[in-house]
Amino acid sequence: MPIDDPISALQAANANDDRHRSPALRLAKPFLTIARLLAPPCIAVTLGGIHAAVEWLGGREEENRQFLVDAIAEEMKYCESRIRQLISTSEDHRRFMADEMPGLVLDALRRSEQTRSKERISRLGHILGRAAEFGPRDGADHVEEMMRVALELTGREVALLRELFRAHPLKFSRQQQRYIRGSAASVWLGIQWEQFGFSEQDVESICGKLQSFGLVGTVDVNRWGPQQAPLAGQRNGYELLQKGKDLIEYIRSEAEAESPPVAGNASRLPTT
Repeated sequence: MPIDDPISALQAANANDDRHRSPALRLAKPFLTIARLLAPPCIAVTLGGIHAAVEWLGGREEENRQFLVDAIAEEMKYCESRIRQLISTSEDHRRFMADEMPGLVLDALRRSEQTRSKERISRLGHILGRAAEFGPRDGADHVEEMMRVALELTGREVALLRELFRAHPLKFSRQQQRYIRGSAASVWLGIQWEQFGFSEQDVESICGKLQSFGLVGTVDVNRWGPQQAPLAGQRNGYELLQKGKDLIEYIRSEAEAESPPVAGNASRLPTT
């Protein structure tokens, strides 16, 4: 999107796209069939009902797309000048913005249509902002993976991942895709999850899900003594992996970075 005003161009393209297609219409026939199957025998499924449902679905998709555009515009307030400088000084960065960024934007728009949570759509905006800033560093496939995973996590799951990110030391071995040996276990032992509003069951459940996405990995807990575990009775420990570190960096907003939340305030944790 190496043009003078990419946000205005995206808004115009979005409006033009809405005029020429109605993606909700493709669902009308199967929706009507299923509605008739589920409706009680005495209840008629009218064309007015199906029209109202399709209109509602189309309106939600349009609203989500506009919300994504607004989220990207908000990000550009903080990083637009930096991105313009990178484009002007790096041919690889310019090529990434011209060849890869349009496809990533379209992918994000499609994903936003199917998402209920505005918080998750905001993550897509953050990711696109970071992708424009990072350029060819990670590649378009990696950015798409960041978007896919970001939409699968609840706010509370992201909050736990963020706390794990904040607690870790800076010495990360990118070659090994994890923190330097020995540091991860000691960091995990120092996190008091209960202070952040997480119970033992919360931590086990959330970390299990994060592990399934390759964001965290288990650490050796055999050497823990009964007084060492951060949560009583906890069986497993976890460390942040490279993919988890990348995700936090991609979904981080510039506004959030300027006003970090206060550690220990459990009320700030999202619940969606």
